[in-house]
Amino acid sequence: VCGAGRKLRRFVVRQAAVRGGVACLTPADHEEELPCAGQPVTSPLCRGLSCEGAYGDWGPCSRSCMGGVQNRTYAVTRAKMPGGGACEAEEGGVDSRACNEKPCPRPSDCRGRWDSWSKCTHPCSGGTRTRRWKVTEAEHSGGACEQRDAKETVECNEHPCPVPCHGGWGPWSA
Repeated sequence: VCGAGRKLRRFVVRQAAVRGGVACLTPADHEEELPCAGQPVTSPLCRGLSCEGAYGDWGPCSRSCMGGVQNRTYAVTRAKMPGGGACEAEEGGVDSRACNEKPCPRPSDCRGRWDSWSKCTHPCSGGTRTRRWKVTEAEHSGGACEQRDAKETVECNEHPCPVPCHGGWGPWSA
């Protein structure tokens, strides 16, 4: 390892306790870790090691339409050693690309039609009938729907109702 590193050791049980013997205080395969100094970066073992790193995932686009920008950031995972090659970008370097270049949808108002007229509320002497606006395609991209829940009412059967004859026989003359 070049530069600072770490060293590990593992506890290995060669003989488990048997017939009442005292068990090991450390469980089998337990690991311990210590920091350590590796080879100096100027060591022949380290010379010529190139920088390593990678760009992260692309972030979100800055706009949903009409062209936005998306970024990703470079992270170095191993620094360049003397004589080694450089990374394609510096730590924290930002790569950008265009995104969502399609045009924004135009606002569209809702579409619909009037339902059929209802039956007149009275057969004569004036009644009303109504119809309602039915949305068949909802508005989108900021469009309006002023007709939603609209209702029209008109008068109907305004002719007078027929009046039947009412009467009866009067008393007999004397």
